[in-house]
Amino acid sequence: MRRWTFGHGMFLRPKTADGVSLPATSVPAWDPWARFAPAFVIGAVIALLAAGNGGYFAPSWGWSAAGLLWASVVALVLRRDVTVPRGGVVMLAAMALLSLWMLASQHWAGTAGPAVLESERALVYVAGAAALLVTARRGDLTPLLVGVLAAVTGACLYGLAGRLLPDWHLFGAVDSGRMAQPIGYWNGLGILAAMAALVALGLLAHARSLAVRMSAAATMPIVVTTLYFTYSRGAWISLGFGLVVAMAYDRRRWMLLAATAAVAPWLAGLVMVAARSHALTHVGSPLQQIRGQGHRLALVLLAVALVLLVVAALLHRLDGGWHPSATVARVGRICAAGVLILFVGAVLVFVGSPSTIAHRAYTGFNGRAPAANNPGVDLNKRLFSLSGNSRATLWRIAWNDVRANPVTGSGAGSYERVYLRHRTSGLKVTDAHSLYLEMLAEVGPFGLTLLLVALLTPLVVGVGTRSNPMVPAAIGGYAAFILHAGVDWDWELPAVTLTALSLGVAVLLAAERPGVRLSGRSRVGVLVVAVVLLVAALVGLRGNLAISDSTDAAARGDWGAALRSANVAATWAPWSAQSWVALGDARAGTHSRGVLSAYRHAVTLDPGDWETWFAVARGASGHQRVVALNRAQRLNPHGKSIETFRQILSTG
Repeated sequence: MRRWTFGHGMFLRPKTADGVSLPATSVPAWDPWARFAPAFVIGAVIALLAAGNGGYFAPSWGWSAAGLLWASVVALVLRRDVTVPRGGVVMLAAMALLSLWMLASQHWAGTAGPAVLESERALVYVAGAAALLVTARRGDLTPLLVGVLAAVTGACLYGLAGRLLPDWHLFGAVDSGRMAQPIGYWNGLGILAAMAALVALGLLAHARSLAVRMSAAATMPIVVTTLYFTYSRGAWISLGFGLVVAMAYDRRRWMLLAATAAVAPWLAGLVMVAARSHALTHVGSPLQQIRGQGHRLALVLLAVALVLLVVAALLHRLDGGWHPSATVARVGRICAAGVLILFVGAVLVFVGSPSTIAHRAYTGFNGRAPAANNPGVDLNKRLFSLSGNSRATLWRIAWNDVRANPVTGSGAGSYERVYLRHRTSGLKVTDAHSLYLEMLAEVGPFGLTLLLVALLTPLVVGVGTRSNPMVPAAIGGYAAFILHAGVDWDWELPAVTLTALSLGVAVLLAAERPGVRLSGRSRVGVLVVAVVLLVAALVGLRGNLAISDSTDAAARGDWGAALRSANVAATWAPWSAQSWVALGDARAGTHSRGVLSAYRHAVTLDPGDWETWFAVARGASGHQRVVALNRAQRLNPHGKSIETFRQILSTG
């Protein structure tokens, strides 16, 4: 009979019944192939999240967090040596505290629902960072970057195939507008493609393996074409910013410059062909034209990919046989400075003085963007528009919320409710379109500080890890996300944020300073925490799935299934007002008793949600209905469903 005990150098060491330790070779070791395990795990999770609307909906948070936490548990059990970089400890601690702070915000927000959901999403990011920190080998970044690049490229290829090959029924209906599938949001897909392009460029420039370089080169036409068809101006700007940051961090930037110069003309030509494909860039084009021009562009894309394979081989040969002299490097810096001066001069000549540029930018940002969905619209025009698409209004409402709740914020997940109370039109918005401003409004200065500590740690640590040639590949894509998150809702798309965090953790893994070694009691403690979080993720998954199943069943009129799922939801997520609204709806659909009591319980749990009061109004009568309806309208003054319900009551 064997017992297991903790020993030095490995987590589990077997003992016989009389306490004699068996040889270490009796324990399965962390095999060499395991260096690819982190890339496989994180790549698979990113790919599945991307395929499921970017992980936007709550049911995806449970299974993704559980899968990542399970990977951490396995690594903690099997790995002989688990050493976490000190920067990783800082980043992980800040993210974990942020998740707890979000959960705690329910106490001053007066409702548990939004805060719990926000903390569940944040748990995905904590689990992703933890899984990589305990499973990945320090300094060995290439497999991780390749895994991330493969996952994102797969998502881009799926969406692109639906655009260029409309006859393939696998890809669903033809969408001639801004490309968004499979993420479901064009700007989210755009920043994913931008991050992938920067990672691919870094691998092309610095990977030791020719196979890796050629694989990276082959992905670039796919991700760049995807980026173009999203017409995401923020993603293009973030791409440029990420490239500048990568150049600044790269100690062998001459190779990154060479790779950029080698691929840029071919990719620019590909984008020009895409831009001049009228049927692919105009909304509502005939299917026959989309088919013909899509097939042509697919052939051009394939040709460019083949050319870039040759470029990769030449760069690999160049990297091994030539290094610029000090004179050549000096001339290169002078030329770069000259190009920058010429660019600034051209802008001043053709656009105007700095004050004129600022005025035009301000006016354009507050103006309307070109239409994106009207038939016949040329989507190319969007790339040259300065409009912020009402972001100025969204940011103003968020800032007013900051002023109203300057210390603690209004509670995690509260922005949508604040916006509904203060909007001046019927525009439906869920997020402030700025991660940092929304965090400040919802969880206050302390929450924002935790977020910034977590996100900026890789940029700080990266200064000392520049000797690793893979760091620029990771940090360029990561910096692109940091910028883009300031003007969009990337945080609400786990596929996007988890991709960025993977790049950030890759930078931390390159740290040369001794890390924190987990052994003995510390490893047991971390393992216990991971198991507890794993159970919490599974409980959240069960409740969110039941709510989703009940809602779906109700939508298709299967009220029996809706009631069964709603009962499960009320059991596994009793804190959620959505569970009780779903239960009330299902009881109403099956003509069961207790409809109004379920709605009233939902109001008790979440009195700040207009939908719970609207549910009470639907189930009540007389004075109770009037009170509930008025309360719903105060929380959502421009709600069309409320006005429609009033009209029905007045005519009934």
